[in-house]
Order: sequence, then structure tokens, then C-alpha cells
Amino acid sequence: MSASCLHRRLLGGITLKGCQQQLQQQLLRAPQQSSASYKKLLLLQQQQQQQQQQPQQQQRHQRQQRPLALQQQQQQQQQQQQNLLRSRRFFHASSPGRLVVDCPSMGDSISEGTLQQWKCSKP
Repeated sequence: MSASCLHRRLLGGITLKGCQQQLQQQLLRAPQQSSASYKKLLLLQQQQQQQQQQPQQQQRHQRQQRPLALQQQQQQQQQQQQNLLRSRRFFHASSPGRLVVDCPSMGDSISEGTLQQWKCSKP
């Protein structure tokens, strides 16, 4: 029942049978409309479906890219931690209290005294 029929019925003007007749007339008129309007409606519906599918495809692509980016980020963090450990000063376990420096450019870890000598020998 259309809103206008319901409104009229509430006002006491038209019976339920009159509303049914009006709806039947509208249904009979609908197929007589040109097929162009149906084609336009179908085209609009297809466009709406495409607009809905594009964001879904983009989201799917982003979900596939996230694990790769996360893996690369984790590898970079591990590499940074390894580099930090290589360059950081640490206490040698075999000789307590003696500071040893890990110097990758010199090849091996060296004691603090050797490092001072090496610094002084540089021009």
C-alpha cells in the first residue's frame, strides 16, 4: 500500500479496495514504459556494483601486501639490532672488569688499551 493511499484511508476517503486498484493500475503501466529506462537502471546497478567491488579488491591487495611489508620491517629491525650489538662496548667475560670493544673495521675485538694506542697512532 502506497503512502498516499494510506494517508487517504486514514482520512476516511478511500477504502482498501480502492488502494488495491490503484496499485494494480501502476503495475499494469510499468511494462508499458520504454525499455530504455530499464537499460538505464541496469547500467546504474552495474556501475554501483563495480564501485563496491573496486574498494574490496584494493583492500584484498593491501591485505596481501601487509605481510610482505611486515616481514621486511622485521628483517630491518633484526639487522639494526645485530649492527648495534657489533658496535656496542661490552665487558669481556673471561677478564672481569676489563672493557673490550668490538671493532668490525679492525677485524677482532680489542681491549681498551689497544684501542687507545690505535687512536694515538692515527695522524
